[in-house]
Amino acid sequence: SSVKAGIVIRIISPSTTGPATALYAVLTKFGNTTSSATVTLDGNRRAIVVGNIQFVDNGSEQFTCTIDGTVPCKSGLNAARVSDVGITFDFYAAEAARRLRRDAQSKVGPATASEEVIANQQATCVSVPVTGGSATYCAMENGMIAKLDDGDVLIVLGLLTPTVDPARLEPVNP
Repeated sequence: SSVKAGIVIRIISPSTTGPATALYAVLTKFGNTTSSATVTLDGNRRAIVVGNIQFVDNGSEQFTCTIDGTVPCKSGLNAARVSDVGITFDFYAAEAARRLRRDAQSKVGPATASEEVIANQQATCVSVPVTGGSATYCAMENGMIAKLDDGDVLIVLGLLTPTVDPARLEPVNP
């Protein structure tokens, strides 16, 4: 069963480069709040928006901005800006792999593998029984998650396009 988790961990790739734009719905289970998240990837450039917070990494500079401009952009990627949502700006790949490794180490039974179609995308999934329930991780061939459902959050892909709007890769309020 650790082999099943390993397969999904290998698919989830923090080195995913796109070009891709992915729209996600994020349910934070504590407080039952929903946020939208968008991931835009193009080569060594990426922009992640979670709720009102935008993270931009253009390959040479990094910024954390607010979409509505209430707080000016700051240099660097400040993960604390979305800590209330329960995810980081790496939720779509590296963070999902970390969560899956943690759950695979603390599993209370055998993991089960499956295939799912999520937002018209084929995904390889693994469900890991953990104390208090199970955690499900689904990854697409491009290395991004299609679904993550654990005790803290439910993240579901709503749309994936193989295109990028270059404006999305710029800080909204530099």
